[in-house]
Parts: sequence; C-alpha cells; structure tokens
Amino acid sequence: MFSFKKKDKEKKEKKKESKRNKEMSQEELSRLEDIKKGLKKSSSRHKAGAPSHLPVKSHAYTVPEEHSNGQYSMEISLGVNERSVDGPLTSPSGSDASGASTPGYEKGSTGDVRILPASAPPLENIAEETRHTKEATFEKKRKSSKGKGILKLRSSSHASTDAPVNEVVVKVNDTVLLAKNTAFNERVGDEVDGELGYQIPHPKAEPEAPGEKTFNVDLRLPVVAPPKPPRARDVILSRQPNGGFGFTLRRTNIEERSGPDGAITRRQVHFAEPSATQRENATGLLPGDRLVEVNGTNVENSPRDGIIELIRSSGDAVTLKVQPIPELIELSMRSGMDGSEVHFEEQLLKTGTLARSASLRHKDKKAKSDEQLAQEKAWLEAERVWLVHRGGFSSAKRLARTPNGVSAGEDSNQLMMGEGKVKVKLEQGEEVLEVEEEDVEKANPPQFDRAEDLATLQFLNESSVLHTLRQRYGANLIHSYAGRNLIVINPTHQLSVYSDKVIQMFRGCKLEDMPPHIYASAQTAYRSMQSTRKDQSIVFMGRSGGGKSWNVRHILQYLTIVSGTNNNIVTVDKITGVTTLLDAFGGARTIQNTSATRCASIYSLDFDHLGQIASSSLQILMLEKYRIVRKPQEERAFNIFYYLMAGADSSLNQDLSLHKMSKENPYIRPLLKSEEVDHAKLMWQKVVNSCQLLNFTADECKGLWCVLAAIIHLGAAGATKGSGSAKAQFLHPSEAQRAATLLGVSLEDLARNTFNPKATGTPTRSNLRAIPSDGGSDGSGSGGATEALEGMISGLYSELVNAVVSLVNRGLSSTYRTKSSILVVDLPGLQIPDGCGRKTGASFQDLCNNYAQERLQLLFHDTSVTQQKDKYAQENIEVDLGRESEAESSPGIMVNLIDRQQGLIRTSNPDLRNTDQKGILWLLDEESIFPGASDDSFLERLYLHYHEEANRSDGAIKQSTNKKSFILNHIQGTVPITYNATNWLRQSREHPAIRSASVVLQESQKPNISHLFISLSGSLPSSMVGSVAGIEGSSSLRRASSIRRAWTSGTAAIKRKSLCLQAKYQVDGIIESIRRTRLHFVHCLLPHADAGLCEARIIAGKPPNSPSNNDLLNVPLLRSQVRGSKVMAAIRIFRFGFPESMLYQEFRYRFEILAPTEAKMPEPVMDEKKAVGLLLTHLDLDQSSFRLGLSQVRT
Repeated sequence: MFSFKKKDKEKKEKKKESKRNKEMSQEELSRLEDIKKGLKKSSSRHKAGAPSHLPVKSHAYTVPEEHSNGQYSMEISLGVNERSVDGPLTSPSGSDASGASTPGYEKGSTGDVRILPASAPPLENIAEETRHTKEATFEKKRKSSKGKGILKLRSSSHASTDAPVNEVVVKVNDTVLLAKNTAFNERVGDEVDGELGYQIPHPKAEPEAPGEKTFNVDLRLPVVAPPKPPRARDVILSRQPNGGFGFTLRRTNIEERSGPDGAITRRQVHFAEPSATQRENATGLLPGDRLVEVNGTNVENSPRDGIIELIRSSGDAVTLKVQPIPELIELSMRSGMDGSEVHFEEQLLKTGTLARSASLRHKDKKAKSDEQLAQEKAWLEAERVWLVHRGGFSSAKRLARTPNGVSAGEDSNQLMMGEGKVKVKLEQGEEVLEVEEEDVEKANPPQFDRAEDLATLQFLNESSVLHTLRQRYGANLIHSYAGRNLIVINPTHQLSVYSDKVIQMFRGCKLEDMPPHIYASAQTAYRSMQSTRKDQSIVFMGRSGGGKSWNVRHILQYLTIVSGTNNNIVTVDKITGVTTLLDAFGGARTIQNTSATRCASIYSLDFDHLGQIASSSLQILMLEKYRIVRKPQEERAFNIFYYLMAGADSSLNQDLSLHKMSKENPYIRPLLKSEEVDHAKLMWQKVVNSCQLLNFTADECKGLWCVLAAIIHLGAAGATKGSGSAKAQFLHPSEAQRAATLLGVSLEDLARNTFNPKATGTPTRSNLRAIPSDGGSDGSGSGGATEALEGMISGLYSELVNAVVSLVNRGLSSTYRTKSSILVVDLPGLQIPDGCGRKTGASFQDLCNNYAQERLQLLFHDTSVTQQKDKYAQENIEVDLGRESEAESSPGIMVNLIDRQQGLIRTSNPDLRNTDQKGILWLLDEESIFPGASDDSFLERLYLHYHEEANRSDGAIKQSTNKKSFILNHIQGTVPITYNATNWLRQSREHPAIRSASVVLQESQKPNISHLFISLSGSLPSSMVGSVAGIEGSSSLRRASSIRRAWTSGTAAIKRKSLCLQAKYQVDGIIESIRRTRLHFVHCLLPHADAGLCEARIIAGKPPNSPSNNDLLNVPLLRSQVRGSKVMAAIRIFRFGFPESMLYQEFRYRFEILAPTEAKMPEPVMDEKKAVGLLLTHLDLDQSSFRLGLSQVRT
C-alpha cells in the first residue's frame, strides 16, 4: 500500500517538473513582459471629477495591452465576482503620477517605483467610483471553489481618447504580486455583491446631523434681549359709597430673571389689583399691575402703611400709575399676526376679561412709516441666518453674491466656495466661515423674538423656534402656542401668573382671545365641550421634572372655579385636597424630581347639561407598588411615610409605636436634615386637612395610619431562614409583633400569609419557574424569605392606596345625571436616570413608565400629523406642507419594539428574519415562566430578535458595553437610555404574598380596618389599583368602562400576574379611554436636566438654579425635546394646512345670514357644496384662506 502512495507522489512531482520546463507561449511571454515594463497612468479621470483609485480589491495592478490612444483595458478576476473596467488607469492613492513617492508606492534604489499592496481603497470610495465611471460594467458570478484573485489581460476596442498619459516605470515580482492579490481577495471575497461591485459590511458612518457639528471658532448663543419696560398706565378711580376705591393693595415678593445667564433676583413690590368682592371689574386695573405712583408721588420703595395713608388722604378721586410685571404683560399687550405690538385700550381693560379682544390683532394697520420700511429693507438685505452647531445656534450674516458674482462690500476671495457651501459672517466675533447649506437656517425679524404662537413665525425652522422659546423664557413668559398645542417650560421658581383674578380674565374667552397660558388650554377644552357636548381630554407629556403635575393642579383649579358646581360637591378646596393626597401617596423623591409622580392618574370632571360640575372621580393605574422595597439607593419611598414619621404628634406616635421605631430599617428611614423635617411636618398637616375636607372619618384615617405604620415596622422586621429548618421567619420578631398588632392580626397569621400564602386558583407564575439556588418564592431560604416579605409590604401598600382612592371618589361622587366629561391625564414623565448621574442604569419600572410616554407620543403623532394628512386626502384637498411632505419617522417603531405581540408560544428558532419579533415586554414575560431562564437568557433572546436593528446606525435598540444592560433610543432616537436588566425576571413576576395582603386586612380584628377593606373586595384586583374604586355606582363608571374591558377580556385576564404585561394592558386602557375624546396636548419641557430638583433647593434655602447651569436655558437639551416631541411637524401642518373644518350644511346654517338674498339658494338645497361656494363668493373672502372638500369646508 505504501508503494502505491510513493508511486503516486512521484508521478505528481514529475508532472509539476514538466510544467515548469514547458516553454511559455508567445501570448504569456508578452503578458509577463508588459508587467515588467511598468504601469502607465492618465490624469483625465481626475479632470472628470472621479475618485483617484480603481474599483478593485487590491493595489496590485497588472497592465493589459496598450491601445493606440494611450488607454488600457483590463479584466480582473476575483474568484467569486468578475468585473471588466475600460478606461484610464490611476494610482491607487492620489493623483500624483510622477516618480515621486506617494501613498501606496515605494521608490526603489534605481529610481523605479514598485507597488505596495499593503492596503486597499476604502469600500465607500469603491462604491463611489462606480457612480463616476460610466463605462464600467460589473457582472455577478459565483464560483464553487475559493477562487484566488488572478489578473488577466484582455483587449478592448473602445476607450476614451481625451486624456494624456504620464508614464511610470514599475518593476514587479509577478509571483509576489499574484500572491498578495489572492490573499486580499480571499479576505474580502465574501463581501462582493450587487451591481455596484461591493456590499458594505458595516453601515456607512452617517454624516453629522444639523446641530451636531462643531466649528473651530468661539460660537456663542444670541444675547437674551431684556424685554422693553411695559407701558405704564394712569388709572383714575372715584371713591365709592363704602369709602373705598374698588381695588386691593397687596404686598409680595416677585422673582425676576436678569442677565444672559438668567440669574434670579427677588424684590418686594405692591400690586394694585381689582377687588375680589366686585363681580365686574370696572376699574381698569389688571392682575399683576405693579403700583408705581399715587397722585404723582413715586411709591416703589415706600412702606405699605405709607402708601395706604397716601391713598386715604386723597379726595373723591385718586390717580394711580401702574405697570404690569413681565410675566403678565400679555394681559394688556398682545403680539399681532405680523409680530407688531398691540396695546389694549382702556375701554377694553375695564371689561375685566379678554373676551372679544382677538379682533384687535387682526385689524388693518396704518401705513408703515419710511423709517419702518427702511428697517425692513435693511433686514432683508442683511440676510440674517442662524448657524446651527452642537452648542445651539449663533447669529450670522450670509455673504450673498451680487449679479456680477461679488457681494457688495466684501472681498471677492471670501466668496470662493465649493458646491453646496455657503459663507457666513458671525455677528459676534465677525469670523467668516464656509459651512454646509444645511447648517444654516433663516432668522426672523426682531419683532418675532417673543411671538406668542410659533406657527406665526415668518421663517419656520428649528433654530427660530428655539430662539423664540429662549427669548420668551428670559422674559418670564413660560407659555407658548405651538399651533393647537401648548408648550410650557418649567420656570424653576415662583411666578405670579396663577390666581383667581387671572382666571377671571380668561373666563368665557375663545382661543384667539387668550394669550398662551395653562388656563387657555383649560378654557379651550371647556368651551369645546359646551359647544359640541363631546368628552374632552387634556394630556400632559414630557420628561420627569417638567412640571406636569403642577400644571394639572392649575387646570383642575380653573375648571372648578369657572364652571361652578352643584351643592358644593366639587370645590376648589376639595380638588386641592385630592392633589395633596395623590402627591403624598403616589409621589416620591427621585434623582430627577423632588416629588415625582410614581403612578398614572386620570382626573374626571363630569358636567351636567348646564356646564356645571355634577361629580368627579380619580383613577390610579401603574402604581409603582414595589418602590418601597426596590427603590434605587439614592432615592426615597413614597412621601407619605416621611410625612407621617415627621409630623405625627406624640399621641399618634404612641398609638403607632413610632417612638420605638428601629433605626436599622433597610427600606424606610426618617429624614435627618432639619429643613426637610420642617417641610415634611407642614405637608403632614396638609394631608390631615385634606382628609377632613374629603369627609374621611376619624376611624378611617386611623385605619390608614395603622397600615402605614405596620409597613414601616414590617420593613424593620426583616426575614431569614429559621435555624435548624427550612422554614422562613421574621428576623426581628418584636418589630413584626408591632406590625401585627397595628393590623389587628396575630403574629402567626401574619407570618403564615407572608411566608406561606395560600395557593388558590390556577398555579402562580412563580410556581412554573425553577426554584433559585438561594431559595424559592415559597419562602424556603433567606432569599425567598426576603422576597416574600417584600411581596407582603408591596401588597399592603397597594391595598392602602386603593382604599384612599375609594374614599376620595366617595367624597366627590353624586347621583346627578351628567352629559359630558373632561379628563385630565397625568402619567409619569420620561425617566432618564443616567442623565442625572445614576450610573447603574434605568430599572424595569423606568421601562414601563417610558413605554407609557412613548404611547402618548404615538397618540400625539397620530392625532396631530397622521390623521390630519389622512383627512386632507379623504376630502381631496391638496395642501403644500413643504418639508412636512417628506417621510416622518413615527414613534410606532419604539412602541412595537416594546409591546409587539407575536404569539403566546416561546420560540427558540434563531432564524427570525421572516417573522415579526416579539416586544421586550412579551419576551420578558416568556422568560419569567420558562424553567431555567435567567437575565442572561433574556438578553440573549432580546439580541437574537433584534440583531439587525441593533446593528443599524439609527436602530432603536443598541447593545451596551455592560453585558447586563441594553440601550433603547427613545423619543425618535433623541434620548438614548441604558437599562440595567439585573433581576428583571424576578421583578417581572408577582409574588403570591401580594394577594395575601388583602386577606390580612379583611380578616383584621380592628373594625375600622376590616370594614374599610371589605368594602373594596368587589373592585378589580389590586394590580388595577384604584381604576374604578369608589365609583361603581356613579356615572363616572361609564367613562372608566374601557379600562375595565381592557383588563378583564382576552389575554389580559390570563396575564394578570405578569407585572410587565400589567403595564401594557393598563396603558392600553388609558389610551383607549382618551382616544375617543377630543384631545388637547400640553408639552412640558425642561430648561435644564436637573430642573425638577428646584423645589428641593428652595426647601434647603438655596437658589432654585443649580450652580452648574451657567446659562438661561440648556439649548441642546431643549432642542432634543423639541425634536423628539415632533411638535415641529404639528406646527407645519397647522400653519400650511387648514386645521378648522365644518360640514357644508352646518356652515350654511351658521353664516347664511351674512350673505345677500341673491347669494342664497332656494330651499330645499340639493347641492350643499355649491351653496357654500356661492356664499363664500359673495362674502369676498381670500381664496387662499379656505378649501372646499367633498363634504366640508376647511379654513
């Protein structure tokens, strides 16, 4: 056998030897000779603007036959792909064809040049080359073998003849050349594909978006121009029969911004405002009028007693000079549609309301003066623009060309620029920069700096919107219209814009009558409800700390005062009490907010046929019930615990055993700072007063306090594995005994329900999982015992909040018949903990809250953008929306990534390209019940489903450098948030002890506790805490029916024990409930990342602004919020479209009286569209101001 192998080997060697000795053919000798002679290059391709490299995979070139015109043609065989290229040859790295040394070449000792095949042209340049070489053709061919790259010669009879050739002599070792070429082709051979020759293996680096570029100059933001002092008014008041003058003098401290950094200063002023006892304001004084003079005497720095004596000494009349404060200047002065100032006359001011003031903004203006015309001409000639950069935007002047190609007054050398480039001259510093056209946006004339509606800007672009918001914020004007929507920027300090007297100014007004204000949104919703009898919803959106909850309070206060109520069922004091209780039981101190809302709340105000409030209700969903035991280290539990520990008197402390409270409580610890303790005491008194206003009985309050104190003692009791047995027990029995006594149960019953809950009904989700090594969910082990204790604590608090909501609804409900409702929706803001310094990443609860904000963002996009476009298409109305006609990204991408449902069966098929990937919540739910699953397996499945999305440069999900984390690009990719998935599988399932908490409370031996919680047993489970608690017998239940259906039907009924899917179905119920109403959106924006902590700084006696905030506004942060909210798209549709619509028949009935007789069609009208068209013709309206659709007229 060995001899056969030896013979075969000898035959192969002889065959190779014969091939080596074989004489080369004439063609082969010619080819080799051409290679050794050298390369010839042409520079014609550089003249044509093509890239200076060949579209090949190697720098090792061979030269084919030379044609008579000096051109070459060559064929390159790449094993898996063959391409033929005809045309002049160029060097692989540069246009220098001389013998000089260039990248890719090395000069030899004899002066010859040899090729260095060390690197290849970039793949992007290869693809670019194919676009410039018109005569290049590429054929795709797949070979079965590996296919080494071989350079062959090919003759060509067609080549261009318009380029000279520079000759370079090259000495090449053909063996080394072929080996290097083969190695390179084998390395990238798998990447060859497509008609253009190459498939880029990684996404091409995206060019920097506008706003992300930097320039090597000092770029400063525009100066925040101080507002002009408001016009002072002289008011003459006559003495009334009661001896007074019909106004009140109020002394207060106001906070004003000064300087470019927005520093806040305090000063004392005196307000002369209309008296609250008079039903009508006939004095001409307005809320916020600062007293300057009395009878010609300046009193700005005079004491209050001296001013009063000066007024009393007046005769039958007194003359006051008043001046409005900056934040209320728009009550007496509005901006016209052209940006001009419109001052209200004294006759209108004496009406005490803004109603019917809109006509002043639209009336014809006088002819402009020569000075005004000259200013406008100078502005247009200056071509003022914004240079957009990473830090914001800077004011500049665009250097424009005159007809002869040179700008007047500018050096012609400065105007030499490339294609797509412009040159700008900075306003500050006067440097001249050449930038891309997309980096420049048009600036508006100065009169639009503080435009109250962003849709009225002459040039609508992002920088102009940011500039207007910034200038208004510097003047304490925190509200701005954005078409139909309202933008509110957190002021971070107290403003004098919220009062009963300001509310009376907005009462009964239309939208066009009112300046931007949170009261304007409430009045618009109320007026729309009265005119259409349809339910309305006011939805607040934004990041945590944006001030959503504070604005909710102002909305509720306005609606309660303006509409009135039947038999004082719903009063301002009661509404204030409800918001106080919600802040105490549903709010907590976080890293982003002093008192962040940790639940979704829906306030419902139900109105009768007269427009008065007949009843009200509160619904609580998505309560973060595990917050007490799973809060981040630097954050706190719910506020009510700290209020109770700081504010309870000695008697209550004795009853609740708080004087014996352990200091080793790992979950809840008393406050230590004196200023925080004082604030907690004040808030405790407000909580007690609120309970009294809402008719809580003393026994009910005592029952609530006992449950709160029991939770504190349970946290201190701890849990551990019993000695000598696997049975879990309390670590500190004395603390557990105090908790059992407060709850009215024995210690044995409390321990049994905590560590060995009864298994009722279907198996729990935790029973389906493998028991962890540190103890299972049944409490057998220290880890399982602690988890059981945490479940009991969370269950008790969940039931407690359910009881509070039930008592609140009992105090606000009635049996009156209602016609329509206004819903005020407040969800937890977007959680970005890493933006405020938390390095551990966002939690599972943060994901649920951010998902809710994404759903609201999708609802806003559908309502303000998608539906508006669809309506124009349905009515066959053509609208030029400009940039809005381009494809807009939708928030639905992120929503689907989180909650897409593909089925209930866990799939392990790695090939998911042809199926819809499951959302994160569904993947987490599957892993939480799958035996042997872990956090690592969850992340593995997550990346398996979204591998392609994670590899995209603009993908919604990204892989983190931390193996336990992943990144989601929220809000249209503007907010990347890192989530830490540690312990998510444990946190996503509900412990059985949670359901045992209701049993403990209902079986209590204390009547005040048992009766309170037995009355709640008919409500939905604790997971739907407060959804319909206390309103089962009222008309408000009808408005909460969608939430009940979303929770009790279909898959939701099966997934009640899955915490991750509880969040999904509760958000489904919220969205479905408000989708059927008319929506009004309020966008609450942050001026700085830590603006939500301004209240904490005020409590500590510090300035409300952080020392790190060295500017009035963080413009990049504000730009990110504006981009992510898609408010610009909504503004464009509002401005360029026709937002108001009315059916033809309704329009004719309402406005037919304005037309002459000949313009009216005889009854019956068969063609409503024709009748309306005839009516509009006789009304002599601008044809561009309306459109006639198929069934309605739009204006």
